[in-house]
Amino acid sequence: MTAGVWAQEDPEAAAAWVQQLDASETRDLAVGNLARFWAMTDPNGASDWALSLTDPTGRSHAAHGVADILAKIDPQASLGLAREITDADLRGEVQSTAIGELARKDPDLAGKILESTEMNDESHNRALQKIDEMRALHAYLRTVE
Repeated sequence: MTAGVWAQEDPEAAAAWVQQLDASETRDLAVGNLARFWAMTDPNGASDWALSLTDPTGRSHAAHGVADILAKIDPQASLGLAREITDADLRGEVQSTAIGELARKDPDLAGKILESTEMNDESHNRALQKIDEMRALHAYLRTVE
């Protein structure tokens, strides 16, 4: 059984296994992947698990995995969880994706959130570009209705 299938079919067992691994890049990667696969079938359970981790590095990797999935299905929840990601580049990546997804429905709200969200320049510019694209698309669609 692959780790992804295991994470989706029995996430608690997969979590117990990954937590017994020695601290390493491999464990951090496993934590993030477990959280990502778990979030595909149970985003709330995966989020609860990520937030329950006491190791700051593991918590950050798990939060990144869940927030990455949530960015596409619940951008605002993703932005909340992104606060738990300690790596600024990873946090900015998730924030940019979530704001871009939010812009599809409400570019003005996405713009307001972007103004109050601290992130690196690259992530900020990527989110701003998506907001601008969605504003232009929404304006065009209003002209053809």
